[in-house]
Amino acid sequence: MTRAGAVRAVTPSSSSSTAAAATQGSTHLSSSVIIRDAFVPAKQAQALRQHFLDTFEPKPASLSAERFVWDYWHVPDQYTLLRTPADNFFRTSGWDEIEAALIQFAERELGCSAMTPVWLSCYVDGCVQHLHADVPHGPWAFVYSLTEWDENTRPEFTGGETQMLRAETLDYWRGWFDGGAAKMSETGLNQDGIVEMIQPHFNRLTVFDPRVPHGVREVRGTRDVRKGRLVLHGWFSAPTPFYEGALATADGGLEDSVAEIINVALEPLFSMLSDPDMYAPIVGICSVRMRIGAEGGTPTEVRVLASNLKAHPGSDDVVEEQQAVEKAIVDALSSSGPFPSSEGHTDITLPLVFE
Repeated sequence: MTRAGAVRAVTPSSSSSTAAAATQGSTHLSSSVIIRDAFVPAKQAQALRQHFLDTFEPKPASLSAERFVWDYWHVPDQYTLLRTPADNFFRTSGWDEIEAALIQFAERELGCSAMTPVWLSCYVDGCVQHLHADVPHGPWAFVYSLTEWDENTRPEFTGGETQMLRAETLDYWRGWFDGGAAKMSETGLNQDGIVEMIQPHFNRLTVFDPRVPHGVREVRGTRDVRKGRLVLHGWFSAPTPFYEGALATADGGLEDSVAEIINVALEPLFSMLSDPDMYAPIVGICSVRMRIGAEGGTPTEVRVLASNLKAHPGSDDVVEEQQAVEKAIVDALSSSGPFPSSEGHTDITLPLVFE
């Protein structure tokens, strides 16, 4: 089944300098992983980390209630880490700004209008997340790092990387018959060929498909929380079209005529994509950016922002099938219209969910 989320609009006044800083270019390691370095202004990120450092400054006589926040979360053979609700810990120390930046990234770049409550987690010696998947929480998971770790600064521990099974591992035997066996006979297969390792650099946002088995490599070394792996994490949820610009109405709606034009374009697209003789069954979410110019007519730009679509494993070429669906979506929306003219351009982030 194919569906799109309910239409929602925001007015241009909802923009902010924080949001603008948080929506610069991303790195796509794969269709399942998006990395945004320098996610927010450095001063803002450093303020959050400094609050954490100040709170846990080693003062043996300190009885500050802020220090007594940790849930030692231990599930044998699965999870071991320290965690606490992020909003409760940071409160007035810049939390509203980082929360707004995360939500605005989700709306603009993914078409998700909400996120789950965010955890602040710390990993010291012995902390780990073994491989698992988080399917029910939302279509995208995220990790935002406050760890003292960048290209020039190494932490006082080993491990701590986010691990994700590579696509080749998840489709191992297809690769074997497509030449993988010959390659392995020459080079063998090591850990970096099985899992993707993503370092939690300071002020880095990592967004990924939570259906892909993932975890955190065991931390070894420091037992000082001030020097451990420190991250915010949660899930982006509630796929919902996001509208920003001249055609968005002041009450948070969208002009009915514009919504109807989009629906008219989507109906035959959904019918076509549901035809098993034309396209393989596919699951996941594909978020598309449409730009409608002030002059109206057809969109001036349509492109895929983020996609974790996965074709049925029985397909001849799962990557080709995924790309074919993405192309069909872009082609259908590129020819939609005519949209009405307005006082300026309108940007639309449209999430299409396949299940």
